[in-house]
Amino acid sequence: MRSEIPLERGTTDEYGKRVAQMILLADRSFWIETAIETIKHKDPARRSNPMLVLPWKEPLDVEWIIDQFTCIEMEEQETVSGKEYHHYTHPEGEPDDALHGFIYALIADAAGRMAPPLVVQDLFS
Repeated sequence: MRSEIPLERGTTDEYGKRVAQMILLADRSFWIETAIETIKHKDPARRSNPMLVLPWKEPLDVEWIIDQFTCIEMEEQETVSGKEYHHYTHPEGEPDDALHGFIYALIADAAGRMAPPLVVQDLFS
């Protein structure tokens, strides 16, 4: 089942039992598309103004990061209810860990701005 909310708190496990640890449920496609939009960001004059900058001295120092950001492929898929969405994959053997590291940073930033703030809760309170 796909969430309609890109980032939401989870307080129960898949069996409906309350969990003590914080759980964030993130819509994978939404966050991949947010990462792409962040990288392709344009200023009001429509000039390229990326919100992600990779510092480097030699191009080879960041080539592996660029490879891991650009290996993903988008497929159109449909939920059981008939709603279409984008599903992202990457070829087997081609890692996309750098892209997901960036996505986790975007999710952490959004989670830090959630209201009420995320806190550790006592399981038995």
